[in-house]
Amino acid sequence: MKKLLAIVLVLMLLTASAAFAETATVVTYANPVVNVTQDGQTQTIDLAGLEVTLSMGLAGEEPQLGEDGTLAADTRVPTILLDVSKDGAALLSGEAQFIGTALVLNLDGLSRPIAVDMTEAGEMAVGGYRQMFSALPEMAKSSLPAFTGVQIPKVDLMGLTGFLSMLGIEPETTESGASFELPAELVNMLLQMILQQVPAEALESLGLADALNQLMASGGFALRGNISDDGTTGVLTIGVHPVAEGATADEAALTVNFSSAANADTLSVDMSIGGQTMTLGELALTSLPDQAELNASLQIMQGMMSLAFSLYPQDGLQVGALEMNVTDPTGNAQKVTASLVYGQKEGADYSDFAFAVDGQMAMELINETVGDGNGNASGTATLSVDSYNEPQSNVDIASEVTQSVVDGFTFRNIENAAGAINATSMTEEENAQLQEELNGVLGKLMVAFGDVMPAA
Repeated sequence: MKKLLAIVLVLMLLTASAAFAETATVVTYANPVVNVTQDGQTQTIDLAGLEVTLSMGLAGEEPQLGEDGTLAADTRVPTILLDVSKDGAALLSGEAQFIGTALVLNLDGLSRPIAVDMTEAGEMAVGGYRQMFSALPEMAKSSLPAFTGVQIPKVDLMGLTGFLSMLGIEPETTESGASFELPAELVNMLLQMILQQVPAEALESLGLADALNQLMASGGFALRGNISDDGTTGVLTIGVHPVAEGATADEAALTVNFSSAANADTLSVDMSIGGQTMTLGELALTSLPDQAELNASLQIMQGMMSLAFSLYPQDGLQVGALEMNVTDPTGNAQKVTASLVYGQKEGADYSDFAFAVDGQMAMELINETVGDGNGNASGTATLSVDSYNEPQSNVDIASEVTQSVVDGFTFRNIENAAGAINATSMTEEENAQLQEELNGVLGKLMVAFGDVMPAA
């Protein structure tokens, strides 16, 4: 049981030099009370005097306006500091910084920090991660807005006939729709024009460059499509027909289907082999504006993987819910769910985040705070973690929580970031050393709380 509690404490810490004066959003969890249940026995541990503090902001000086009237580049570093203390005595400290294109993590007791290079996810992803990391302080100070609904207009698919005419393709029109064909020569030309606009690094990282070049060299493919519209729903169907030795196949290798109505769009891709058709994927988006509800679903490989996301109001609160189901080739299924419920509840800012892996674990974090409108707030936080693996266990942690905006804050920087261990390419020696050092950090915490920890 002692080991279980220690692991939970470390998870709490993880989820959550030169110096510069900046503004920081500081969140502190204090005086937690822990209830641990295992094998039908419950132990209560009062960790009075314990404080876990997260300080978030941008380390560095704000960009200054130069003599030429231009604003200097922003060199500030998105930073989160972790500090753990007991009765005022420091127990542990750590830093997380987004430096360049890497997320770098450091913990007191580690000989080297750990870096995760975000470029492997692509340059656009790096910018997105950096912006998200930079926005954490403001996100901590702000209340999430409620979703008020959205109108999804019907797409005018018949308008595509005008675009086709610009390409020199005159569709055959009827009262209810139109049909068209783009020959392989035109498709190849359009693909080459598109490829010239896409960075070569992006194509190589996705493995598309060679595949598309080989496809065009072998003859490419033609596109045959149909458009229909009954006034309520528009439907576009495009068949991808391979071309070999100048002959276009009658059967489409891939068929793309798109239907659009007011507040309801569906996109699907089907593959045909030897007369057999399989749905590779289907994406559906529906909206109920009057009820402030939005639903999105994704099916991949005929349901082998599915995602469903919903936004809707419930009992005066806002709900965002996500569900993922995965089925492997042997038929084993796994479900993962996550949800966030937030809003005003009995005069307090309320949030309830839940995450569960079906049959394995579940966690829920509830925050209730009262703020002053300037980023300062206080209240309570409750974390519950259930493990369904044998032996089954439950850990409940209740603590006080305070949040404040601090001007003139002094951030710590990770001084040896250049020597960080690459998390994605650690050697066995580096991994063994890291595990040993993490065990040492955990051991220090165990010693600090040895008098209140339950026996294993």
